[in-house]
Amino acid sequence: MTRPFLARGSNIVRCQSCLLAKHVCICAYKLDYQAKARFILLMHHNEGFKPTNTGRLIEDCISSTERFEWSRTEPESEFVARLHQPNIDPYIVFPSGEGYEDRMVEFERKPG
Repeated sequence: MTRPFLARGSNIVRCQSCLLAKHVCICAYKLDYQAKARFILLMHHNEGFKPTNTGRLIEDCISSTERFEWSRTEPESEFVARLHQPNIDPYIVFPSGEGYEDRMVEFERKPG
């Protein structure tokens, strides 16, 4: 016997595209922007289902964005291949926080 899905927000009628509640749907405001930077998102498989996920918003507005599923022990081979392309200068964008300030950079150009 399966239990019903009763998570917070399960009773909300949602837009099928942006996943926000229909009365606050943002689909009419989405852009199709061609950025100079390329965004490659690395997400836990459940993150893409969260309507307020920043990565989803980037993906919805910047057309060249790619999404890969995070796995510490078995990263997707296509993701690893992207990181090894000579024209890719990867940066991890993550909110600043206490305990890892020594790993934060403002901008650091790739040698070569």
